[in-house]
Amino acid sequence: NVSSFDTDWHHVAVTYDGSIARMYIDGVLDASAGKAISVATSNKQLLIGLGYGGREYGKPEARLNGQLDELRLSTIARTEFTTTPYANQPQTISLAANARPSGVQQWDTLSDTQLAGGGTVTYRLSNDGGVSWLYWDGADWSVSSDLAQANTTAVVTANFAALPINFNGLRWQAIMSGNGFEQVALDGVSAEATSDTTQPSVNPTTISAYTSNGGSQFNAGEWTNGASPYFTWDNGVDAGSGVYGYCVYLGSDNSADPTTTKGILGVSPVDGGGHCPFVVAANELDLAVAGMLGSPLVSDTNSYYLILRTIDRAGNTTASSTQFDFRFDNTEPNNPGFITAPSGYINTKDVEMTWEVSGGSAATDDHSGVIGLQYRIGPSGTW
Repeated sequence: NVSSFDTDWHHVAVTYDGSIARMYIDGVLDASAGKAISVATSNKQLLIGLGYGGREYGKPEARLNGQLDELRLSTIARTEFTTTPYANQPQTISLAANARPSGVQQWDTLSDTQLAGGGTVTYRLSNDGGVSWLYWDGADWSVSSDLAQANTTAVVTANFAALPINFNGLRWQAIMSGNGFEQVALDGVSAEATSDTTQPSVNPTTISAYTSNGGSQFNAGEWTNGASPYFTWDNGVDAGSGVYGYCVYLGSDNSADPTTTKGILGVSPVDGGGHCPFVVAANELDLAVAGMLGSPLVSDTNSYYLILRTIDRAGNTTASSTQFDFRFDNTEPNNPGFITAPSGYINTKDVEMTWEVSGGSAATDDHSGVIGLQYRIGPSGTW
């Protein structure tokens, strides 16, 4: 319905549903005509932009005076089309793997190289392997719920140092937005960080132990019958990326390295990033919490050792360890084999009873040993 076009690209589509032929220009119906025809099956070539032309001399040639690009054929008579050469909805691209999961004190700058073609590129960041995405909301790094919640490289760089560091490293997501005629493209993305390769300067120095959380305290080298002891310690120090937590070992080896073994401990409550098999974030360990123990404490004459090392957010650990030793016994001792007491009735409160203190009938304990005997008078008496 127009005599001429401008020099821009346009989308042209022609459909036929068996009764009506329609022409669409840039997705809008331009013309239609009703015609019932039967398209014959032929082995002739399918010509696009070129026709067979007139068979007689002087008839015009069937050639398009222009250019064609991105041709598509469909087996149905469509009414909706992709009318622009490029996407007009945001497109995303991100790293296939996390960058620098260790050795980072803080992130400093994010920059990119955009190819000429228009459009905009914004970014979201992830420190959990792409499970969730973060953006700077003006005050903090917050979870982004849609692609509109994203930042320019300038905003990211200005607040990059505040991004929490962990052992998941960094993953960025570029959001490329154009109007459909803009070819938004990236030639490179660069994220720079300050490294931290220095081990923490201070290990915990004092470990306190309790029979349970809120229970009685016991000293190093002493016995306890609490099957779920509770431990606290003073804080480690790291002047670089900061203290991430503490590598922990619990077991019978007093020379164990908590960066390589966890002993009888269970599932690490926080990610150790491959630097330690068991890490706690706070300066406490409560073995009553489900999953903390992989194997229960067992009564033994040998000592258990709790061994600690400070680990920072860059994955560096102290070269030395702090340890606390204790012994555990929750197995009941064996009572004396018999007690000698007066037979029959007595008429006095002065009663003498005896039992063996040596030999096969004496009270025994295979672990912490017998410290004494307790007694009560009557079934409801006090021990």
